[in-house]
Amino acid sequence: MNYEILNESELKSICGGAIPQLATILAIGAIALITVTVFKIYQSTKGKSSFGSGFNFEWEIKD
Repeated sequence: MNYEILNESELKSICGGAIPQLATILAIGAIALITVTVFKIYQSTKGKSSFGSGFNFEWEIKD
């Protein structure tokens, strides 16, 4: 591999990609949690769903 020393302006133009990737992964995870909760609500007449941070959902549909 050939290495090349970058000057100051070239070093400033380098952008990292970790933060946008992490934000995307967290957003997809949040959407997945909401999707599962909504699916449980619409597909069952009685149930309970809880998340580790203290969010608890319980529902019962009476005919």
